[in-house]
Amino acid sequence: MALLKCPDCGREVSSHATACPNCGCPVSYIMEQDEANAPAEECLAESSMPMEACKFKHNDGIETDGTVSELSDFSFVNGVLESYLGSAVDVVIPDGIQSIKHDAFPTPSHLRSIYIPRSVTNIEPGTFAWCDQLYGIIVDPQNLKYAAENGMLFSKDKTILYAVLPTVCGQITIPDCVKEIADQAFYNCCGVTSMIVPPSVRKVGSLAFYRCRKLKKVVTSDGLEFGQGVFRGCISLSDITLPNDLCYINSAMFCGCTNLKSIRIPNEVTMIRDQAFKYCGFEHIDLPETLIFIEREAFGWCSSLISVSFSKYVMRIGKAAFKGCSALTHIDLSKSKLLNSIAPEAFMDCSSLDEVIIPRCVAAIEESAFKCCSSLRSITIPDTVETIGAGAFFDCSDLKEIDIPEGVTTIGAGAFCLCSSLTTINFPSSIKVIEKYAFQKCAIEELVIPDGVITLNEEVFWGCEKLSKVMLPASLTEIKESAFNCIGYEAHSEVFIDPQNPKYATKQGMVLSKDGSFLYYAPYARGDVEIPEGVKTIGEGAFLGCSGLTGVYIPESVIEIQKNAFSRCSSLTSVTIPAGVAEIVDGTFSGCTALKNISLSEGLTFIGEEAFTGCTSLIDLMIPDSCRDIELGAFNECPQINIHATDDDFLRNYLEERDEYIDEMEMEKWMKDEEERWY
Repeated sequence: MALLKCPDCGREVSSHATACPNCGCPVSYIMEQDEANAPAEECLAESSMPMEACKFKHNDGIETDGTVSELSDFSFVNGVLESYLGSAVDVVIPDGIQSIKHDAFPTPSHLRSIYIPRSVTNIEPGTFAWCDQLYGIIVDPQNLKYAAENGMLFSKDKTILYAVLPTVCGQITIPDCVKEIADQAFYNCCGVTSMIVPPSVRKVGSLAFYRCRKLKKVVTSDGLEFGQGVFRGCISLSDITLPNDLCYINSAMFCGCTNLKSIRIPNEVTMIRDQAFKYCGFEHIDLPETLIFIEREAFGWCSSLISVSFSKYVMRIGKAAFKGCSALTHIDLSKSKLLNSIAPEAFMDCSSLDEVIIPRCVAAIEESAFKCCSSLRSITIPDTVETIGAGAFFDCSDLKEIDIPEGVTTIGAGAFCLCSSLTTINFPSSIKVIEKYAFQKCAIEELVIPDGVITLNEEVFWGCEKLSKVMLPASLTEIKESAFNCIGYEAHSEVFIDPQNPKYATKQGMVLSKDGSFLYYAPYARGDVEIPEGVKTIGEGAFLGCSGLTGVYIPESVIEIQKNAFSRCSSLTSVTIPAGVAEIVDGTFSGCTALKNISLSEGLTFIGEEAFTGCTSLIDLMIPDSCRDIELGAFNECPQINIHATDDDFLRNYLEERDEYIDEMEMEKWMKDEEERWY
């Protein structure tokens, strides 16, 4: 045992003691005086001791009693406290620790008091946020960085407020000496109800009041700078005074303040940053005339927001800026002179929006800008617009008519898809590209594609069941798969092609090559259909999805049927394949659930994968002698089929291999189901 002199009060203290009995200074500090030249880790290991039944008082008047922490309760590396593992409610952090990580204390925490030694120079933001039973924080008087008072952790000179304990509650008045409120200072202070920020404070750090769930009122002064997410998650906040000279609302500043019904945005504000008011409870917002930028999700999912007034200087409305504002009824941007585009998802899911006025400075309506605005009935697109992006008006189910102005060159994929009330579309002569799915499942009755359009992409008018008349231009050089499939089910459609078109012609309602040898599409085929003589090739997906087709005559001139040509013709009952066809390729008749009779001619040599998959009504099939190559999956999901052939050996070998294949497929399916069941 050695006697040490306490540097605080001058009394001698045993080296085996825990703290000075006179002033409470931990022995670890006193021993460090004698070993000042030793490295921090060495001091920590040598000077720290078990502290059992320790008692000390701090300047908040809290007295600890009972068992306190021991050295073995702490996990630290290179002077950094990474975690506290003990069960004691009163924690004395060992001297020599220089930094405390933000997740050092367990969640939820049982801690009641914490002693910060003089060696600590860094405490990460949010360190005490989840210590919801922590009533005391004691800082060694010789610590040069920190001081504590009334449950608050300050800088030594009290100009920076670093942390407030979660147990602090009621009205808080920040001391006049404070110049800065640090990041996450009041994080999770769920008992704080109101806040007065004095003029001395010039900066409030990011997430400073995050999750102050009972905070209702905040008063601030001019000259104050806010970090990101300052009031995020303050669900009771209803009254806040912002500085008059504030020039921007920072990112996520009021995100999740669901009880914030109104706010005066100062006239100096030029920018509202990402998610600034996301999930707020506003009904009306008057944006200042100085506002230029509204960034991503700035007012996203403000589900009570009914109206917004925009300034003439608004230059950008960012991605999803008003997404999910389901009560918003009217958007008038006509005053704007600088707005270049309506950004992706800007007004997506505004389900009550019924009218939009777009200014003449806008050049692009971008991807999903008004997607799922199910009440939108009227929109005027100005002649400055050149591009309508993918899904721009997707599922605007009340939209009845659209005039696309001169100047628009591109209509993006799915731009008007599922606009189930859209009956009239007026295209300009400037249009060059109509992307896939653009008008899928619309209620269009007549359609005139202007000259200049070169390509009709996949499923562009798929499912337009009321479409009765289609006019295609001379410029058209490519019609992609299923562009017109499933049209005209409620009206007998007619497809007309400009006679000057060098590639396509129409005959009997079918789209053919100019010389009649290639059948591209039969878009409204129904009942019994006769393919014209002279056709040599039935193109890929030519009758795809024609569920009204009951029978088809294929002439002897046909020598090729491409994949999926009759796929999903669910009413087709019988087909005869002519002798010139050598192959029935992948998926040709897949999904023809009513197909009972199919006649295969001598000369057929190959039946491809899934050629007849899902033909559940197919019972008897005779394979011609010429056919000696049949894929094992050709007749998947044909439960009633009986396959016949004159060559018994070939048939037996094929059926045996097919049975093995089916067993393997069933085993794979069973294993997959079991895997999904257990995992």
